[in-house]
Amino acid sequence: MRARSRMLPALALLAGLSALVTPRIAVAQADVPEFIRGLAKDPNDPRLRAWKEQRKRELALQKELRKLRAMHLGSKNHAPTREAGLEKLSAYREPWMFASLLEVFAEERADVRDTVIRTLRESKSDAGDRGLMWWAIMHPEEKGRQAAMESLASRMQENDGRATGGMLSVAGLAIASGSGRAMDNAAVAGGQLGIVELLPLLVQAQGGTPGGGGAGGGGRRRGPLGYIAIANQQAFVSDLEPQVATGAVAFDPTIDYLTTGTLLVINDAVVTWSPRFVNAAATKLASDLTGRDLSALGTDQRAWQAWLEAEGKPALAKRQAEFAAKAAARAEQAPTPQPTPKADPEPKPAESPKEPQPGPSER
Repeated sequence: MRARSRMLPALALLAGLSALVTPRIAVAQADVPEFIRGLAKDPNDPRLRAWKEQRKRELALQKELRKLRAMHLGSKNHAPTREAGLEKLSAYREPWMFASLLEVFAEERADVRDTVIRTLRESKSDAGDRGLMWWAIMHPEEKGRQAAMESLASRMQENDGRATGGMLSVAGLAIASGSGRAMDNAAVAGGQLGIVELLPLLVQAQGGTPGGGGAGGGGRRRGPLGYIAIANQQAFVSDLEPQVATGAVAFDPTIDYLTTGTLLVINDAVVTWSPRFVNAAATKLASDLTGRDLSALGTDQRAWQAWLEAEGKPALAKRQAEFAAKAAARAEQAPTPQPTPKADPEPKPAESPKEPQPGPSER
């Protein structure tokens, strides 16, 4: 009873404090600007709920794929085991699964890589095209990037030689990302595949340094960034102390080292990026678009911008109009499906009068 009586004042005090704090919180929330409120996510938003469900499915799928890799693929060398794993892997064909396939099996062997690429290629979907372009840019191995580009080339042939929307979105994000590796690989892929729609982004990318450059001398740092020493050390006796005893003489030498050479003190450093891959891709695509050699433009950003406004954009618009005209002509030549005439319903046979059925006995 004493413990309970002691708790009652504490509970009353907490209730009073909550009553005092709650209005202040409400006033503070009312003072928040509207654009700040728009940044907060509503937990009851149906779009957020759908995203959570999708994310939950993806995490469960990644767990399943990692289990498949551990049991049948990965470092397994037993041929029947790997064949069984590849057969199971080829069953994941839904577009929402492609991102997880690319993440889990990015560094697998060639047989797994080819199976994933074939799955993306055969889907003929926007998600599959995005996945192929992602591997053509970000796959850690050159062979993997080339295999993805071969599948992209075959997809473009089916699309009258044009890149699909999924390909353009991923390649455009990579060029505009500011990452040197992603920009270079995207430029190489665009140049090899002949994606002239990337020309405006490539022209713009030639004038900037990915990430804005890296200067080591800024900030509050004091002292050098580092040292580089190229030296030789020679041992010598700097001191010699004789030790004399009865019937014995010894010496206690002190060994020191003489260092000679060169010391480089690094006080500042700047990271630069050369757009040679971007420039090579832009030159190739621009020459293919206009039919003349434009290598004389070099890396002159102003000259490239002037060419883009004077020739590049009109040529791209003309190309877009030609493809639209071809698509319209193909649509007109396609036979219009005729509605299937409905067959006359067969006359139903006349029903014979039903015989009275025995019912319950009347009382």
